[in-house]
Amino acid sequence: MTKVNSSENINFKLPEMSDGQFQLFSELIYSLCGINLLPKKKMMLVSRLYRRLRALNIIDFNDYYNFLLTSDGRRDEIINMIDAVSTNKTQFFREPEHFAYLTAKVLPEFIERGYANKNKTLNVWSAGCSTGEEPYSIAISLSEFCQKNKLECGFKITGTDISTRVLETASRAVYREDVLTPVPKELLKKYFHKSDGMDKDEYTIVPELKKHVSIRRVNLMDSDFKLGALMDIIFCRNVIIYFDKQTQINLFHKFYSTLNRAGFLFIGNSESLHNISNEFTFLAPTVYKKEE
Repeated sequence: MTKVNSSENINFKLPEMSDGQFQLFSELIYSLCGINLLPKKKMMLVSRLYRRLRALNIIDFNDYYNFLLTSDGRRDEIINMIDAVSTNKTQFFREPEHFAYLTAKVLPEFIERGYANKNKTLNVWSAGCSTGEEPYSIAISLSEFCQKNKLECGFKITGTDISTRVLETASRAVYREDVLTPVPKELLKKYFHKSDGMDKDEYTIVPELKKHVSIRRVNLMDSDFKLGALMDIIFCRNVIIYFDKQTQINLFHKFYSTLNRAGFLFIGNSESLHNISNEFTFLAPTVYKKEE
């Protein structure tokens, strides 16, 4: 493997990637995490993998690919490559109509089913949670609903992603002030506090809310998500757009099996289950339900 001595003062330039090399990387990435890279994404892949080449002092994509296939590469670098190529875009209360539907329609139904009881836990999965804004938005919505209705609700939100890099942020639950713009001021005051560090523009999720959220790594391509319980609600929004049709079909079949009976599924506003799954019942645009 061609490496550069890290002590040398070397000016890296963006290496070229042949069409054959792009095909090898795209097939490997697809097999690992289901991301379907079309040829038009070649320059994006080059720029993102270039960071990994520099980090490892490798000067050639062919050498990097071969390294990924070694035992050391599989153990230490595959996860870094996935982090590099994953697209992570999110914000607090993104697609707010989903949170309105959650509190107006979904949660009252669960209360009718007896979930207003600390001994019965409502399990929610935020699949593809990125840096954590979605699971914490869900937690705020559930907390507010229970308080306003004077209910003692037990709930647990599991936020998962394939990228360890974004999961570190989700686990810390510390966010810059500009990231919190979508959060109403009264909720910002209630569920966040100024960080104790030197950066005065950072806020931390309060412990009383954070205790309801667990963050962990899950690859949606795995046959068993190992969540420990069936879910009552799944949020998987703006994730499947990176998968091809067959991967989407397989994923939503697994989601169906992961939901409790009469559980709910939320997908992104740009997504649809049309010609993907007929197992779910359509309730509203991008909102579905598992049969009773």
